[in-house]
Amino acid sequence: MFDIDFIKSEKLPPLSWCMIFEKNGKAVLHHGKFVEIFGNGFFEGGWDGDVSDMGFDKSHFFLGSGGKFLDDGVLISTPGHALERIYSSRLEGKLYFSNSFPFILACSRQIICNDYYGYESDFASILNGVNGYVKEVPTKEGKVGIHYLKNIKIDRELNVVEKERPKPPAFSNFEHYNKSLSLYLEKFKSNITSSQRENKFDFCSTISNGYDAAACSAKAAEVGCEILCSFNSPEKYREDDGREISKALNFGQVEYRDANEYLNRDDLIEAEFLSSGELGTGIVFSAFEDLWAGKAVFMGERGDKLWDKNWNDVNDEMRVADEVFAGTSMIENRLRVGYILIPLPLFGALSWPSISRISNSEELRPFSVGGNYDRPIPRRILEEKGVSRHLFGMKKNGAGFNYRYDSVRRLKKRMSSASVKSFNDFILEYGKGDLNLNKIYIYILFFWSNKYLYANKMFEVLKFPKVFPSSKPTLIGNPGTPNDLMRWGVYETTQKYLLALEG
Repeated sequence: MFDIDFIKSEKLPPLSWCMIFEKNGKAVLHHGKFVEIFGNGFFEGGWDGDVSDMGFDKSHFFLGSGGKFLDDGVLISTPGHALERIYSSRLEGKLYFSNSFPFILACSRQIICNDYYGYESDFASILNGVNGYVKEVPTKEGKVGIHYLKNIKIDRELNVVEKERPKPPAFSNFEHYNKSLSLYLEKFKSNITSSQRENKFDFCSTISNGYDAAACSAKAAEVGCEILCSFNSPEKYREDDGREISKALNFGQVEYRDANEYLNRDDLIEAEFLSSGELGTGIVFSAFEDLWAGKAVFMGERGDKLWDKNWNDVNDEMRVADEVFAGTSMIENRLRVGYILIPLPLFGALSWPSISRISNSEELRPFSVGGNYDRPIPRRILEEKGVSRHLFGMKKNGAGFNYRYDSVRRLKKRMSSASVKSFNDFILEYGKGDLNLNKIYIYILFFWSNKYLYANKMFEVLKFPKVFPSSKPTLIGNPGTPNDLMRWGVYETTQKYLLALEG
């Protein structure tokens, strides 16, 4: 067994942790104040089991991360979905594991490379599935490993062995699937409200007029969730705020916010949503930080895939074809604000084929409306809760945006003035990287793969009709300003961790 020194810091993000192993059998765990420490392990988040059993490694839908202390080593457990991950690094005789990319860089004193242009695509490669993603990214000093859906054993000699996390069962019909969701949520509620925890959590759910968030809210109501949150500004959100659905579900408290609220901040909030390698998709949700602190938050992430009746690449690897946004931008915000993410559509995602069969089954035909926007599972969940058919799932919308295609000029409109200044100062000090043959080659690949998108955008500006068909997205990252923006985000967030470590 390792001799472990626990160092709790009020200055670290509450749910963050980094564990450092040495060959002499010693280890150090740096952690924030919401990380739970038990005699036989540690964790942040929750699962469908008793806290004292510390059985998160056996749960197929562990919503958090943690470690168990064994006689012959330590077992690190990743989240049970693909929106978050664990990082590792081996450097100068030490082994590092963390639930934060900037935190592991800070603890190991590493810096990402100025002239490497694959970070965005590497981190997004989980879209190729749990068997097809890039397993490590380079730094100036070495490399950082990426781990999804694994239990990872570290022994006293710092040998590392990975094993797959438990897989969910195949679901036989809608009743089996829906009851499995309900049973999981009841057990999860018992876990996050347990008297054995120092930090308990309540519930909150997002709501809109679409399928996914609305269905999540319906399931959230089953476990006593009383608070919903939605956007009602800017204008595009006003007809998608879920107001009538929340009334039908008998929610008394619905909090509405402006999706552009982040633009008024001066704490460089954008950096947080860039530092996990995705270019800011979830930043609009920073408007809910005061509501989400200390909450387990239901979100409909990936419902557009898992619950889509017509999805044409159903698989058991969590592979999402024709997509470039991995949905991982909220990692650092979650750790700092202190909330647990419940991406409910990803429950049982490794059994997606069985979920798809249910969506296309005869029993769900009455809940299929036809067309390209057809999700019978969430529709049945909502209609059986008394929500009228016409109130939801009529028009496909979405929240958030991404900086992937942005120029410097466009960034000024989509970032706070404090962040624009900080980003410009960063570029002045650290540069954009050399315009070498490799960068030119990646530029060519990126623009060629997105040629129709840019051409249609130009026609739109000129008020001409779109001429070209939509091009199939590729994971080739933009080596220009968006790559520099990601570097800035990692740098700024790492600096905050370094300051916290220094006390």
